[in-house]
Amino acid sequence: MLNFFPSPTSSTLPSQGNNFYAEQSVPTTSDEMNIRIDQNLTQNARLYARFSRKWEAKVESGDLYGSSDPAGPGQTNPNNRYSVASGFTDAFSPTLSLSVNFGFNRWVEGNVGQGLNFKSSSLGLPARIDVISPFFPTVNISGYGSLGLATNESTAEEEGSLSADIIKVFGPNTLSLGYMGILGEANGGFLVHTTFGFTSAFTDGPDPQHPSSGTGNAFASFLVGAANNGDTGDVELPGYSIYYHGWYVQDDWKATKTLTLNLGLRYGFQLAPVEHHNEQAYFDPEQENPISQFASGGPYYGQLVYNGPGNRYYYINSFNHFSPRVGFSYLTRNKLVTRGGFALFYPDQRAIQLRRGSRR
Repeated sequence: MLNFFPSPTSSTLPSQGNNFYAEQSVPTTSDEMNIRIDQNLTQNARLYARFSRKWEAKVESGDLYGSSDPAGPGQTNPNNRYSVASGFTDAFSPTLSLSVNFGFNRWVEGNVGQGLNFKSSSLGLPARIDVISPFFPTVNISGYGSLGLATNESTAEEEGSLSADIIKVFGPNTLSLGYMGILGEANGGFLVHTTFGFTSAFTDGPDPQHPSSGTGNAFASFLVGAANNGDTGDVELPGYSIYYHGWYVQDDWKATKTLTLNLGLRYGFQLAPVEHHNEQAYFDPEQENPISQFASGGPYYGQLVYNGPGNRYYYINSFNHFSPRVGFSYLTRNKLVTRGGFALFYPDQRAIQLRRGSRR
């Protein structure tokens, strides 16, 4: 690993101060494009479609050890995204209209170090590490510059929505009804760099059984390969999907010249999050624990329940969310209007409908 340390930029000995200094710019680049088409299908029908794309990269840390050194601290954080949207409206008659809208967004964020795709086996480490940690190892030496980075992470999120609204006017009534569906997804994870830490503890002396604090040197411990800690592996973040469906109907009724009533009802439900590979569990305090068959004094309750194809949700779904809407507007006298209303709302079910109160 010594070959991957940069050459000194000064003759100062490490014990006398820093002997390496480098500067590097950390620019952010961003390119964006938008394409939109508007079409008048008929005198009363309109259609539009839009596509947007963005490429962005932020240099978090420059390649101070050189662009060809995989052990350098260079890191770039990409933030790429795109979105599409479309809408259609049609006024079938002076009293009937339709509006349909669709949208979808996807963005990917993360960080990429310059040591990506380095084979640790070339340093003498086991070949299997090349797969689970395909980066130059992170080497932390107390009091000295380090090699490699900490993590490489990538997260992708997606959101989509579809809505349709119809408005019909008949006499003193304006009837509105519609639907909205929303999809939310998140995927991601990160690979942990193989990490080694070196301190002065191993080289403290003169008697290893009775070391004198401060007599050792962390770089000496590194030279003899005496790491005080080390780890490797990967981390897979859960991949979630969340769906929401909602319908509504509302009548704005002009009951008299001075009184307008708003009467409506909304029904909707958000399904509990689903992990794409069913790799999750929740704690159910009401299920009998298997330990009951081995321990006296039972039964004992409470155990982990692992999700599977027939039991995928994080909590019990609720489908009774009916939300009334009532309002009025009354012309009390000239230049004075009194308004009032009542509505019932249900917040995000993840906060209130936890399955047995077990997991958020």
